[in-house]
Amino acid sequence: MSTEPIYAVIRQMWLGLVGIGGIVLALTALVSLVLARGIARPLENLTRMSEAIAKGKLEQRVTPEGPDELERLGRAFNQMTERLHELITREKEFAGNAAHELRSPLTGLRLRLELLQKAARANPALTQTYLAQMEREVTHLQRVVEQLLTLAALEAGTHAPRANFDPAPLLYELADELAPIVDDAEIEWRVEVPEHLPLIHANAEQARMAIRNVLENASKYTPPRGNITLRARSIKDFVEIAVSDTGVGIPPDALPHIFDRFYRVDTARRNQVRGSGLGLALTRFIVEANDGHIAVS
Repeated sequence: MSTEPIYAVIRQMWLGLVGIGGIVLALTALVSLVLARGIARPLENLTRMSEAIAKGKLEQRVTPEGPDELERLGRAFNQMTERLHELITREKEFAGNAAHELRSPLTGLRLRLELLQKAARANPALTQTYLAQMEREVTHLQRVVEQLLTLAALEAGTHAPRANFDPAPLLYELADELAPIVDDAEIEWRVEVPEHLPLIHANAEQARMAIRNVLENASKYTPPRGNITLRARSIKDFVEIAVSDTGVGIPPDALPHIFDRFYRVDTARRNQVRGSGLGLALTRFIVEANDGHIAVS
């Protein structure tokens, strides 16, 4: 019996398999090419945007596209870029504000030194006046520099040692320290603090600095015959310390900004008060660094 028909069927099957395999291979190559381009295009965009950002063009953003993982990468890249832009902008503002804040007292010191060199021998009374003014300028400079250094340490994540302590004695000490200042300003001083409060876990020196900043602000902006009240009480797992006053007040649109560095409300009364605009910013950093919360109304 001839085997030719069997071989013919086998050849036909092989040709069919080769044809189907070729079609499958071509489709696979086409799909792979499309997928590769879909993956490569977002990566090329990310690379191009990264190079642009490295050159300082921080406003650049990518359009999230491609597979889910690449879309997530694109969104994360945009968030990182926005955060980086925000940080650099804040640092530029901080440097500019710090330079402006330090320039004024330094200029005042230089001018007074020049005047002293000319008039020191001829007018001793004027010399004493200038020396007193220079001492105030140096004290202001020292306070600004200390606040800047503390802010830098807190922003760098430097953790001060904490311990459990009763804040009531600390509040009474601050009240005693500020009493002469308040009395000289003819302001009524109220302290509504119990003898003992629940223990809090914080750095005591930082807590002192934060509370003192708020109390000093209240004393600066409260006119004569006004009153300042320092209260403290226990609320669930927290100790609430509140400072209220009958001062000039803060406009509603300024409330969200008073904890920003170098921010000062532009009012006639506030322009008469010397300040750096760092006290409340430092207070917020201290409170949050010690796992607390601060608010104003």
